[in-house]
Amino acid sequence: MNGPFGEIGMSEAPAVRQFGPYDLITRLGVGGMAETWLALRRVAPGVHKFLALKCILPACNDVAEYVRLFYHEAGISLNLEHPNIISVWDCSVIDGRHTMVMEYLRGVTLREVFVRMRERKVKMPLEVASWIGVQILEALDYLHQYRDDAGEWLQIVHRDVTPDNIFVCYDGLCRLFDFGVARSGGIDNDIQRGMIPLIDRVSDRIRSDTVADGKELRCDAERHAGLEEDVQKELDSFV
Repeated sequence: MNGPFGEIGMSEAPAVRQFGPYDLITRLGVGGMAETWLALRRVAPGVHKFLALKCILPACNDVAEYVRLFYHEAGISLNLEHPNIISVWDCSVIDGRHTMVMEYLRGVTLREVFVRMRERKVKMPLEVASWIGVQILEALDYLHQYRDDAGEWLQIVHRDVTPDNIFVCYDGLCRLFDFGVARSGGIDNDIQRGMIPLIDRVSDRIRSDTVADGKELRCDAERHAGLEEDVQKELDSFV
């Protein structure tokens, strides 16, 4: 298995357990407030689909600020449709757990690519680095220009564009994922005023753990800037 979505050979015949309409195959990754599972949805005899389920951790499942942040992420992710951004299809409570249903990606994170390159003492070819960079910049351009059905510019800023949140699929496509600390300028001002401090407070807790683990934080410096300024700074930080 590789990465937070990864790859698992079904010849391994892993044990499964029922989770609502899904069979949980194996846990793919765990973060500060949620875990991701490879799941199987059986739709008819001999017909099934692999999915990824992101579930709030049991210890966080009943904590109001974590739940609000989880649904804030879902609210941003559900309407996004771009080949370089992970698809999120649903968000609901399944067997008492707040859960997002996402596409299952086969590949590795960019972080894992870097680790393997260091182990083999090789450098990434310029054309490969350029290919990855172009795809992520296209994803960011889509986010920064995204408008809702009413035509309102939402000013979405990911705020955590790191190698851990870039997935390199085996088919050559790259996906940006994890909108847990993203900000949007298009939601109601009263909600925004309450949500931004919450995002910063909860993400500070998560980031304190990930910094201790050596996670690279690319966009931390601009976290308290204005949203319009954030859009340009996010692009600058990635380039």
